[in-house]
Amino acid sequence: MRREQRLLSKRDFDAVFRDGVRVSRGEFSAAVLDRGDGAASRWGFAVSSRLGGAVVRNKIKRRLRVAASAVGGTGLDIVIVARLGSQQASVALMEQRIRELLQRAQRRMGQPQ
Repeated sequence: MRREQRLLSKRDFDAVFRDGVRVSRGEFSAAVLDRGDGAASRWGFAVSSRLGGAVVRNKIKRRLRVAASAVGGTGLDIVIVARLGSQQASVALMEQRIRELLQRAQRRMGQPQ
């Protein structure tokens, strides 16, 4: 995932959590903020230390990045939060859950899918 497709600063993460729409489904939840521009979506991932050590958390984030790059999107800032059970989720399941989360968020924001 390219640098311009990632949320990097705490300020960006805080803005998504403060102003965005929150949705959840199974092993993942998401906060989604519509930036209103046509640029590529920016992604951020949050994995709690409750899910495991650094190796486990980094593995989850790597798999989430692969799944998110397959989903794509435009004009959104998205933070995916891994919850219990995400350690065993396959990349295909992660991709499916991310698509479902984005559809729910877009319905809540009143956007066409």
